[in-house]
Amino acid sequence: MATPTAAVNALTQEHIRRFFETHLGPLPYRDQVSTRCKFHDDHSPSLSIHLEKGVWKCHAGCGGGGLLDFQLKLTPGADRQTACRLVNEACGANVFGGRQPEAIYHYTDAQGLPLFQKLRYRDQSGEKYFIYRHWTPEGYVKGADGIAKPLYNLPAVLTANEIFVTEGEKNADDLLRALGPVVQEQDEVHVAVTTSHAGAGCWSEDYNPYFLDKRVVILADNDKPGRQHAQQVAAALYPIASGVKIVDLSGLEEGGDVSDYLNAHTVTDLLDEARNTKLWRPASSVPVWRTAFKSYEQLDEGELEFLIDKVVPHGITFFGGLSGVGKTWFALSAVKAIIGGQNFLRKFRVPHPLSVIYLVPEAGERAFRCRLQAMKLTVPEDQLLCRPMGGEATLSLTSPELLEAIRTLKPVVVLDTAIRFSTAEDENSSAQNQKLANEMFGLLSAGAKGILAIHHSAKNATKDGPPTLENTLRGTGDLGAIADSVYNLRCEDMRTLTVNIECVKSRDFEPPAPFQIQGRPYIDQLGDFVLVAQPTDEELVVKAICEAPNANVREIAAATRISVNRVTKIANSVGWKKDGKIWVQDSAIVQ
Repeated sequence: MATPTAAVNALTQEHIRRFFETHLGPLPYRDQVSTRCKFHDDHSPSLSIHLEKGVWKCHAGCGGGGLLDFQLKLTPGADRQTACRLVNEACGANVFGGRQPEAIYHYTDAQGLPLFQKLRYRDQSGEKYFIYRHWTPEGYVKGADGIAKPLYNLPAVLTANEIFVTEGEKNADDLLRALGPVVQEQDEVHVAVTTSHAGAGCWSEDYNPYFLDKRVVILADNDKPGRQHAQQVAAALYPIASGVKIVDLSGLEEGGDVSDYLNAHTVTDLLDEARNTKLWRPASSVPVWRTAFKSYEQLDEGELEFLIDKVVPHGITFFGGLSGVGKTWFALSAVKAIIGGQNFLRKFRVPHPLSVIYLVPEAGERAFRCRLQAMKLTVPEDQLLCRPMGGEATLSLTSPELLEAIRTLKPVVVLDTAIRFSTAEDENSSAQNQKLANEMFGLLSAGAKGILAIHHSAKNATKDGPPTLENTLRGTGDLGAIADSVYNLRCEDMRTLTVNIECVKSRDFEPPAPFQIQGRPYIDQLGDFVLVAQPTDEELVVKAICEAPNANVREIAAATRISVNRVTKIANSVGWKKDGKIWVQDSAIVQ
């Protein structure tokens, strides 16, 4: 890591002696003296001071360096400017004048022992330049010719299993500071950030073995030399690393780097961009048509990702039901859980908190605000932004403002209701509604983590039997076809806002069992729905038999969503059996 320092100007041996005697007491009149160290309980002199060169070293392990190093160790809470002032006062002269380095970058060997320092300065025009100095037993001496030039932060590189490569030490330090709190929470991920000492275009093959079987993320500067350097490093590490990515950070101006990115984004944004970047592979002379397809090896790997675990996957989810059944309240309950990273309905886990953009052209500002207050969703703007009905027209799903907000926030987008964003004259027309489907996919391509779309059911939906995909979403079946999950909402009691929820489509995951929620009085009291206790499998089977004594086992299984074998086992365990076509218990025919 870099440390600040100051350049020594016109420093005499008398100044040096006065400084050390201020802190250590009288010293013998020799060029080199030994005395007891001030930084540990020293019973025999272990501190060596070279009064001519102005360097010191504790042989018991407290460190060493020059006057400023001594002062910084003596007053660890002091910043560089304060430490320089204290040195000047102790010396009795303005010994720290002239141009000072902006930062000093320390390079060590694999054991962490010092090798050289790289000092960053700026001239009068603002252009940066560097000066090197190497370590000697007496301290650092200007110049580093003939000194080994390892990777920056080499000891950390040796123990890491994931390595970020930047262009320059400042970028490495800024990223490492930002990553600190994040990587501390990951027990199995050991992260290092490194760079080569000479900048773009200077990658040594001596560095390559340190990356054997490790994941590598290269953060390129946004200019031609930076992009070429990233390609050079990737090509060097591709044969030996377990995976290499080149991340082109979004939103950087020409010449921008990872430090600029972190000034405008969070480190979580950076990690998301790295996670979503494809593995780098060398360019090859493949036919143009081949680039339009992927092999098995090129497909993304990993488990299905969820906004709400095992309930709402990344992608498009519809909540369908008749008007007034509580679809918006249910969506706001999901939003509350997603924003806060808390369990949905106190049961279903939310893996990661996300921001939300809620588009609700059917509700006025005051009405929607009242709903947010009732759900205790009075949260900061970086967590929830909304667009209710007002003097402005409904925001198009292709509007530049919406797409830029999505690219910046990477949010979940709520469409309440989805049909308000369709220009179709006939909602049953597949061709006319294809535009809405494409625009929803466009939101995902822009960076939305998921879309919660509220849609109406047909008016006769409850007369069409149990919930199905077809009777949950009104209009063309294309909406159901594009969805990753669809939930049917049916209100059982309007007075208490008791709603039955059932998943009627789940793409590539096992849906949750149907459940029931109650809104009143809990929304007023707690700011959310509560789950109503669910009947046991035994209760479901007995209820289904009593309601349909002529039903066969498969019909009971379909009605209860319990397997045929388990229905038979439960029925037998509670004394029910088939007597011809009728279920009986204890020889009494159930009519």
